[in-house]
Amino acid sequence: MLRLAAATLRGRWPALVGAFLALVVGVALAGGATQVLLAVATAGPDGAGRLTAAPLVVAAPHEVRREYRMAGETERESLPNPARTPLPAATVGAVAAAPGVTRVVVDREVPLRTAAGVPLTGRPIDARRLSDAGIVAGRAPRGAGEVAVASGTGVAGRGDRLRLVAPDGPRTVRVVGVVAAAPAGSAGVPPTLYLADAEAARLAPVHAVGAWPAAARPAVARAAHAVAPRAQVLAGDDRRRADVDPTVTATTASLAFLGTLIGTLAFVAIFVVASTFALAVALRRRELGLLRAVGATPRQVRRLVLREALLLAAVGAAVGSVLSVAVVPPLRDWLVARDLAPAGTGGAGALWTAAGAAGVGLGMVGVALAGAWLAARRAARVRPVEALRDAAVDEGVMTRGRRIVGLGALGGGVVVSVLVGATTSPEITLSLVLSQALLFVTGITMLVPVVIPRVAAALVAPFARGDGAGAMLLREHARAAVRRTATTAAPLLVAVGLAGALGTMGGSLDASSSASQAARIAPGTTLVQPAGGPMSAADVAALRAVPGARVAPVRDVQVLSVHLGSLTEWSAATIDPRDAPVALRSPVRDGDLQALRGRTVAVGEATASSLGVDVGQTLDLWLPDGTPARLRVVAVLADGLGRTSMYLPPALVAGHAGPGVATSAYVRGGAPDALRAAATARGLQTITDDGPASPLVDNGRMNAIAMGLIVALVAGYAALALGSTAAVGTAARAGELAVLRLAGATPRQTLRLVGAEALLAAALGALAGLLVTAATVGSLAVALGGLDGPGVVRVPWALLGGLSVAGAAIAVVAALLAAARTQRAAPQTLVAVA
Repeated sequence: MLRLAAATLRGRWPALVGAFLALVVGVALAGGATQVLLAVATAGPDGAGRLTAAPLVVAAPHEVRREYRMAGETERESLPNPARTPLPAATVGAVAAAPGVTRVVVDREVPLRTAAGVPLTGRPIDARRLSDAGIVAGRAPRGAGEVAVASGTGVAGRGDRLRLVAPDGPRTVRVVGVVAAAPAGSAGVPPTLYLADAEAARLAPVHAVGAWPAAARPAVARAAHAVAPRAQVLAGDDRRRADVDPTVTATTASLAFLGTLIGTLAFVAIFVVASTFALAVALRRRELGLLRAVGATPRQVRRLVLREALLLAAVGAAVGSVLSVAVVPPLRDWLVARDLAPAGTGGAGALWTAAGAAGVGLGMVGVALAGAWLAARRAARVRPVEALRDAAVDEGVMTRGRRIVGLGALGGGVVVSVLVGATTSPEITLSLVLSQALLFVTGITMLVPVVIPRVAAALVAPFARGDGAGAMLLREHARAAVRRTATTAAPLLVAVGLAGALGTMGGSLDASSSASQAARIAPGTTLVQPAGGPMSAADVAALRAVPGARVAPVRDVQVLSVHLGSLTEWSAATIDPRDAPVALRSPVRDGDLQALRGRTVAVGEATASSLGVDVGQTLDLWLPDGTPARLRVVAVLADGLGRTSMYLPPALVAGHAGPGVATSAYVRGGAPDALRAAATARGLQTITDDGPASPLVDNGRMNAIAMGLIVALVAGYAALALGSTAAVGTAARAGELAVLRLAGATPRQTLRLVGAEALLAAALGALAGLLVTAATVGSLAVALGGLDGPGVVRVPWALLGGLSVAGAAIAVVAALLAAARTQRAAPQTLVAVA
C-alpha cells in the first residue's frame, strides 16, 4: 500500500503542491517562533557577572513572593522585583564581624550622567574586586575630583577631564585610571565609572556586600538578617540576581508577543493545512469512485488516502523544521532591534530548542492527517456510482458535525464578545479579541457553504442583466462547487478577519491611550527628563529656580497587585496633589485627588474596573522593592485607557524605588530659553508640547509594531495558501473547462470566466472577514463607551482594503495561470482524460 501511495503521489504532485507548501511554510514560521520563544524563556538573568569574584553576595530580595491557600494547600508565586531597596549601612559592619569572614567589599550604585546626557553608573573603586577587575592603566581615584573608567566604554580616556552631573550637582573630574571591564556585563547597564570609596559612600547607600569565604555563609546570613531581615545571601549562579535584570521588561514583552504570534500562526496554519488537504482529497472523488468500482473497500480507500497524506506531510514537516532554523536569526534580530526581546537572546543551535520546531511539525502532520481522513471518510462512504455522478457537483457538504462545530464556534464568539464589551483591561482585551476572532473565523468557515449560493447570486445579480451566459455560469458554479469556492475563500477570510480584529483592537487601544494622555497634559507643558536614569532632588531644584516656572516632578514606577488570582504588574507614578494642575489634568470621576497623602492611592477608571475597587476601599500592593502596602483608594480618575494605572504619594514610594526623586518633570511657565539652559546644564533634555502630534504623547508604537509583524506574517501565509488553492482548484477543472470550449467558448471567454470565479470566491472571503472585523468593532465600542475618559475605535480600513485587493489579485492571477496551462492541449484530449 505504501508503494501505491508513493506512486499516486508521483502522478498527482501538481495537485498537492499547495498542500505541501502550506505545510512547509506553516512549520517553518511557527517552528522558528517557537525556538525564539524557548530561547527567551530559558535565558538567565543578564548583567550580574561582575559579582562572580565574591563567593557570597548580600543583597536585597530579588523577588516578590506571595503565599496563599487554595484547595487546602499552600501555593507560592513570585515575580522579579521591579527595584531594589538599599541595604542598611550597618550591614557592612555586621557582615565583616561575622565569624569566619576574612574579607568584605562594598558595592554602591551612584546615578551619574555626562553633560551631554549619557547615563553612567558610579561605583566605589574597591567594588572592582567583586569582579576581579584590575587597574590596567594609571591609578585608583583618591578624591572627589578624580575617577577611573572601565576599559572599552568610550566615555573618556586617561588624563581627560570630564563634565559630570552627580546627585548633588554638576562637577568636573579628571580621569586618573582605567579598570578592566567586568566580565559578562549586561548590554542594558550604563557604562561604569569608578569613584573614590569615600565619595561613593557619600553619594549612595549600600547596594550589595561581597564576603569571603563561601564556608562563612551561615554566619553571614545570621549577621545580615540581624540588621536587614529581608536581605538575601546569594552564592553560585544566584549571585547574578543581586542586580536588577535590565532585560526583564523586554523578556516579558517578548514572551507575550511571541505567544500571540505562535498562537495566531498555529491557528492559521492548522486552518489552511486541514482545508487544503481536505480539498486535495475532495477533488479526487471520481478517482476514488473508480477505485471503489474495481473492488476497493472503503477501508482500503481510507488507508490509501491516509498513507498519501502521511508521506506528503512527513516530508513537508521535515523540510519546514529544517527551514525554521533560518527563520530564527531574522526574527530574533527584529525583536531585539525594537526592544521586544533582550539583547543577546540566543536562538537556533540548541538541540532541545530545535525539538520545539520538530514538535510543531509533528502537530502539523496530525492536522494534515485529520483533514485528509475526514475527506476520505466522506468519499469512502459514497457508493461507486454515486461518487462518479457526484464528481462535478458538491452535495452533502454541510454535515451534522460541521453544523455543530460552526454553531458552537459562533456561540462561543458571541459569549467572548460580551466579555470584551465588559472589560477595559488592555491585557485581557488582547487575548479576548484574539479568541473572539478565531472563534468567529472558525464558525463562519464551517457555515459559509450554506450561504455561498445566496451571497454569490446577490453579488452576480448586477451583472446578470447584460447579454451572455457569464453571470449565470458564475452563479451556477458557486452552487455546484461549494466546497471549492469555500476553500478558495478561506485564506482571505482568515487574513482579513484576523487583520481586522487585531488591527482594530491594537489601533483602538493605542488611539484611546494616546487620547487619554493628550487629555491629561495641559497645553504649553514642557517635559524635562534625562536620557536614562533618575533625576535627583538637585535637578528638580534647578528647574524650580527658573523664574515663573511651575515644576511637577513625577516618578514612574512599577507596582504589583493580585489580579485574576495572580501577581500582576501595573504602571504607577508618584505625584504631589499640589502639582496635579501641571502634570495631571484628567478629571476626577469620584473622590478627591487632594487626599492623596499617606497610605493612599488614586487609580484610573480602567484599572478600578479591572481590580474591582472604588473610593473608600483598600487595595493591597507591593511597592517597587517588594514591600507590601495596604492603601486606601481616595480617587478614581476619568482617564479612559491611560497608560498610568495608579498614582501614589511621593513620600510613600521614597526609599522603595531606588535612587533619585523623579524620572521626569512637567514644567509650565518660565522663559523657554532659561528653562532650556537650566536643563542643558544638568544633562537633561526638554520636550515641548506642540499640539495633537506632541512627542509628550506616547502613541504605543510597540503595540503597532508587534501587531504589524503578526498581520504581515498571517497575510503572507494566507496569500501563499490563496494562490496555491486557486491554482490547484482551477487545474483540477481541466475537463470541465474543456467541455466549455467544445460547447463553443473561446479561450479568452474561458479565461474570463475562470478569473471571474476566482474574483467571486475572493470577494466572499473578504466579506466574511469583514464580518469578523465588525464583531470586534462592536465589542470595543461597547467597552470604550462605558468609560468616562476618551475612547476611540479605529478600524484599519486601508489595511483591510489592501488585503482584499491583493488577495483578489493573487487568486485571479493564480487561477488564470493554471487555466491558461490547460488551454494548450486540445479539449478533446482533456475531456477524455477527465
